Amino acid sequence: MAPSDNRISFVVRFVTECVEDLRFAHATELARAGLYAAAKALLLPANQTLTEARDLDLLARIEANQHHYAEAQRIWLAAATVSSEPNNYRLLASEAANAGQARFLRKQVVLALTISFVLSGLILSALEISSRPAHAKAHIPSVAPSKVAPQAIPGSSRP
Repeated sequence: MAPSDNRISFVVRFVTECVEDLRFAHATELARAGLYAAAKALLLPANQTLTEARDLDLLARIEANQHHYAEAQRIWLAAATVSSEPNNYRLLASEAANAGQARFLRKQVVLALTISFVLSGLILSALEISSRPAHAKAHIPSVAPSKVAPQAIPGSSRP
């Protein structure tokens, strides 16, 4: 291989790395701005598979920010397989699993509290109604028919 071929190859690799770094930086800024779909589209052009740990890490962080903890866990475990420091990604995957479980438990607690408040209200209403005297329950005011003759409305053909 000629020396000029080595230089060309070096320049091509250098430019490719610069473009990849710019793409990653732009995807990071989009994610920080909350534009997750745009960041994911920039990270995953044309349904390509991510092979770099930093790209997988950013994608997992995007999923975690959207409360997709199971997907974030899966991606961080994939990052652990390609990273030179897999323990960091395994720890993040574990944290994502814990966050997903905590979110599920919070939803269950909110649902249980809501049901208990509704049932309490129904029980209190039933007790209130049952504690009234019998004559108060049967007393329903009636509406007597009006003895006043209908009057014509000005500008109308009805009497």
